[in-house]
Amino acid sequence: MLIGCSQAQPATKPVVSVLSPSSGTRALVGETIMLYVAAASDVGIKRIELRNNGQVIASQVNNEVAHTFSPRISFTASQVGTALLSIVAFDTLNAQSDVATVQILIENRPLRPNPEPTATKPATSTPAIFNPNCALNAAFVADVNIPDNTIIAAGSTFIKTWRVRNTSSCDWGDGFELVFVQGSKMGAVPNVSILTTPRNGQIDLTMSFIAPKEPDTYSSTWQLRAPNGKLFGTQMYVKIKVL
Repeated sequence: MLIGCSQAQPATKPVVSVLSPSSGTRALVGETIMLYVAAASDVGIKRIELRNNGQVIASQVNNEVAHTFSPRISFTASQVGTALLSIVAFDTLNAQSDVATVQILIENRPLRPNPEPTATKPATSTPAIFNPNCALNAAFVADVNIPDNTIIAAGSTFIKTWRVRNTSSCDWGDGFELVFVQGSKMGAVPNVSILTTPRNGQIDLTMSFIAPKEPDTYSSTWQLRAPNGKLFGTQMYVKIKVL
């Protein structure tokens, strides 16, 4: 007896997004900027490349070869002008994502007169410490992309971004995370660190997902968590229809 085998569906190409900084950010010559990026693929992300005006200047390898990858890549502004930075992700099959770009406007450092010599004290820095008495809260602002009931192809990767405002009585800093609460995880990591966000400031929270392979309607709910483990603020969700 011969048993027929259906061909496996080809994997979709990976997707990548620049979370921060936003395009048009200004920097001074010699300043180092940290880029926060997120990539996803249904067969696993292998590496992410940073390119400046088309030339590869840095690369981050995903040692775990997971479906999602959210590294930080540093860029040092070396000359005056506009740096067109592009991010490209490669999956385990060497398929390449579409290019995500961000423009950095690099300026000269202002000239300063030679200061008169004075006695100075060594500079000290105090790390931000979470205040457990902070009144924690977060307000939903907008779905940046993937509105409710967006149709997503089965097994494909996609990146969802929510915009929220810090309505707490303190800044959000080290130890604050976006965490999975309920619903379908859809291949996402259970938690991810967020960028420092001042009081009354806004932040775009991004998560990479893989659409399930069975046609249906799926939702995934997420919430912010403080360093003391407390969940707070509005719950955010992504709701898709898989065909």
